[in-house]
Amino acid sequence: MGNGYAIKSDNFKSWFMDKLLMGMSWQEYATTLLTPFNVIAAIILAVGLPLIVMRYIDGLYLVTHASDDYPWGLYLGWGLFGGVPLSATGFVIGTAYYIFGFKNYRPIVRLAILTGLLGYFFAVTYLLVDLGRPWRLYYPMIISFGTTSVLFLVAWHVSLYLTVQFFEFSPALLEWLKSRRVWKWAEMLTIGMTIAGIVLSTLHQSALGAMYLLSPGKLHPLWYSTYIPWLFLCSAIYVAFAMVIFVSTLAVRFLSDRADETFLGSIDRITLSLGKAACVGMYVYFVLKLIGIAHDDNWGL
Repeated sequence: MGNGYAIKSDNFKSWFMDKLLMGMSWQEYATTLLTPFNVIAAIILAVGLPLIVMRYIDGLYLVTHASDDYPWGLYLGWGLFGGVPLSATGFVIGTAYYIFGFKNYRPIVRLAILTGLLGYFFAVTYLLVDLGRPWRLYYPMIISFGTTSVLFLVAWHVSLYLTVQFFEFSPALLEWLKSRRVWKWAEMLTIGMTIAGIVLSTLHQSALGAMYLLSPGKLHPLWYSTYIPWLFLCSAIYVAFAMVIFVSTLAVRFLSDRADETFLGSIDRITLSLGKAACVGMYVYFVLKLIGIAHDDNWGL
């Protein structure tokens, strides 16, 4: 009994060191964390976490200048209206690879989905911090449906899509854990999750723009348009391509020792392809913008 327990303990220790510490000892792993980026991140956390605690103890008024006239502060403005479009990487690249058959994007699919998953997670975190009473979040979503509210749609779709992206990324996690049986089932669900992601992303990306339709006075007339939901969706698509270029460039620069030869050998070609796709998306946005200006007769602006 004692020997069996010792063997299991040793196996777990070796698995832990290999998977989570990447084969390094605690001391070696801690040394790798001392990078300029991590130092800056630690400083930001040292300032930000106490402010978040103060926000939950004393309320929003202590950490923000938001008011009834200007309720959308940095948390919501950046975390939701900025973070969600930037997190469309999983939706865009997943659709291109799994649905439209762009198999040359295979080396970056997981990177794009992981970027989207983390982006949506942080967007939800920002939203929980910005809400006046986040502990009642379940109430309008489950108990009292606000079906006439655009924000209700956004909240539900972002929550559901966060779950969808977790399932999309689960094959990578299961492969990492060497759980082959469950991996096969997760891989079979990928297409279905991608289709669900298309539906959810299309709706909530455009719904973010629809929120501005409720407050025309908060937006310059040049940017306020009845086409703004379509413009938000289109901008999320080309921004997603640009975001993948940015993240993959960082991966090549700082994580090249962890990347395989397929990724490193094809990243230049993929980056060029993503750049072309982003340009097409920007042209489409420009055309839609011109249509919106013509439709609203805002040429004088």
